[in-house]
Amino acid sequence: MQLLQDSRLKRYLENMEYKNFKERDLMKQLVTFLNSPNDARVMMLYGLRRTGKLTMMLQAIDNHIGIDNVLYIRCKPYDKIEDISEVIFSSEKKYIFLDEVTRVPNFISLSSAISDEAAFSGHKIVMAGTDSLGFMYAKRDELFDRTHEIHTTYISFAEYNRLTGKNLFEYMKYGGTLSPENYFYNDDNLNEYTNRAIVQNIMHTLKYWKDGDNDCFLYPAVKEEDILSLVNYYLRENSKLFIAERLKKFKASEYLLSAQMFESKMRRIKKHPEIYGNEYIPNPEPLYNEELANELQKNLMIEDDYPFEIDNTLLSRIRDMLLKLDVLTYVKETKQYYFTQPGMRYCHIRTAIDTLCDNKGIREKYSQKDIDIISDKIIQDIEGRLIEEIIFLNLKKHYADNDNIEVSSFSNINGEYDITVSGRESKKSCVFEVKRSAEKVAVQKRYLTSKVMADSYEDDTGYKIVGRAVIYSGDTGVDEEGFTYLNSSTFLVDTDEILKKAFPAFGDMIKKEETFGKSI
Repeated sequence: MQLLQDSRLKRYLENMEYKNFKERDLMKQLVTFLNSPNDARVMMLYGLRRTGKLTMMLQAIDNHIGIDNVLYIRCKPYDKIEDISEVIFSSEKKYIFLDEVTRVPNFISLSSAISDEAAFSGHKIVMAGTDSLGFMYAKRDELFDRTHEIHTTYISFAEYNRLTGKNLFEYMKYGGTLSPENYFYNDDNLNEYTNRAIVQNIMHTLKYWKDGDNDCFLYPAVKEEDILSLVNYYLRENSKLFIAERLKKFKASEYLLSAQMFESKMRRIKKHPEIYGNEYIPNPEPLYNEELANELQKNLMIEDDYPFEIDNTLLSRIRDMLLKLDVLTYVKETKQYYFTQPGMRYCHIRTAIDTLCDNKGIREKYSQKDIDIISDKIIQDIEGRLIEEIIFLNLKKHYADNDNIEVSSFSNINGEYDITVSGRESKKSCVFEVKRSAEKVAVQKRYLTSKVMADSYEDDTGYKIVGRAVIYSGDTGVDEEGFTYLNSSTFLVDTDEILKKAFPAFGDMIKKEETFGKSI
């Protein structure tokens, strides 16, 4: 282990780049822990790579508590928990920071020794590491009821925007890490990140959990390349099913919406040629080609070849690990699994569609122009659905600490509301339609303005609708009929204030509490 304190710690901090970065929102929780009375618990700070763990620790030391009373320990793979515990016990420093503690081979099995030192010697101990799975198993066993925890993997759009200045579409395509490199830019980068951040995490935990007696847990995927294949298989299949679901809607009214948008744009071009010039408007006819849609779906679902059989038990175990790693989040209201790193999901989908459009059979049967129009529409449609998921999950996380607010969705034979935000005590709701478009088109609000739909929602849920809006990419405002449109980026950045302003009858319910951390 490497021990850094006083002048050595000062020199170490001087050579790090953290001073150039803004603080994460989670810093409030970490500082609250450091400044609170000792409760004999340790803080676990963990998450996937490039989500700000090391930066948070260094900023906490430099910006909030100073180095005078800090011992910083950089753990090594050859260390032992017993030795680290002895160093902590012997130290007169109040604050102990353990970096990469999950590298220590016997961390999972003997981690309670560190929490015992916090209880007996009064130290405030922060443990950080990329092996999130190791932390989860240690918390379940050795550290049960002895920890506070901060998960860094999930980064909301509001925080991503504040830290990087990037917009919602960039968040959808690349969001998930705070690294200047776009890890989710292409399939090669994504595979490298998946291997280093997820697969090696799983492999390390399986090696040391229960003294390594876990080879059968993911059998027959016991080698690193096998587990990488299995994780990628799960993520790709999820993306394929997502695309297939959208392809089934080729004859649905959403494609009428595209035609209406094209016609609306044509009218604006005709009215203001000085602004739009000779901008090309695609012919929407190929959007109604059901034969091409079926051909795409058939080729999309072609099975990959793997050296072993992949059954539901194996997939459920992988899914369980991805949940523990915070790669996935399960929402009980919708009974769905959401990707916490949107860029990872987008990259898989984009790769699948690019591969699909390069299919030799499809290229021989259809013109490049038709394929381009279809693939563009599929991408736009999928981006709309992904933005809907992003807004939903961001709202769900935003109100996770407010037991009075329920974020859900609603559908029945009369239609659907993409997102509903409701007050359990007041029995009042705001309902939303989410669109990728920056255009105001009447059909976007068809369910929101339907009295039949509103009556059925209020009858089924017992909640009275006090606000309706389309969340889209255009400017916040109203249409010709006075109906509310909210810009998606601004809505996510300043959710509470926008809801209070747009729907005063709902605003009184919005209240958030500061906690060490609460997950959905």
